[in-house]
Amino acid sequence: MSINEKIFTDKSIHSLSGRLKKTLIQGIGVFIALFYTGCLEIPPKPEDSLKVKTIGLWLIKDNESDSLYFKSNYDKPFYLRAFADPYLYTEQLEFYWYRDGRLLKKSVTFVVDTPFIDIDVPNRLKAVDSKNNTLVYDFKVYLNHPPELNTKTTPSDQDTVYASLSSALTFSWSSNDKDHDDSLSHYIKIDETTYYTGVLTSIQQSGFSPGKHSFSIWVIDSFGDADTLESKTFIVRDTTGAAK
Repeated sequence: MSINEKIFTDKSIHSLSGRLKKTLIQGIGVFIALFYTGCLEIPPKPEDSLKVKTIGLWLIKDNESDSLYFKSNYDKPFYLRAFADPYLYTEQLEFYWYRDGRLLKKSVTFVVDTPFIDIDVPNRLKAVDSKNNTLVYDFKVYLNHPPELNTKTTPSDQDTVYASLSSALTFSWSSNDKDHDDSLSHYIKIDETTYYTGVLTSIQQSGFSPGKHSFSIWVIDSFGDADTLESKTFIVRDTTGAAK
């Protein structure tokens, strides 16, 4: 081997060794960087995460659920059912129902049976998890008294009325609502035609031919609750008193 060949070989060895060292150092550096970055991106343990975002409830009455308006009546039973969001965590929470700070019950559901008064109905729901973390939801159940129609009307059922086609017959009735600040809307159906009368409880109508006629009345309050009178009939005779 010549001197030049030896020097070349030695340099090649040194060069190869240097490259290996450099590659090893770079590899270690990349590993450390990846390990550190990986540590930064490790998500928290599931039990340390906030699993439940919110809580809410359904108001269930007449087999229908309401999670928005929370409306019911004093004369009907209903119940409230709590839930968590996401729903799958509902059974992992304990729920407490309050009325103005007073604990009423610890349960997922709260039954309100008749008869009841306002203070029997909760207005706050609190959820507690196994680590004593809490979520609170304040709400209001809107309780309504349905309107009522008096059975006395003009004309009365089976009345006989003497009139001509041009005669204006009076139809009158009365209604009431225990919620004094509520607004009532009335409707009357005479034969096959329905009339909206608003707050009026008396109207006049003409054009009745001799014979049998019918009418019915119903009232609706601002909550959508209603009352209806069964259909009543009356007989119209012409002004001579002869039935036709």
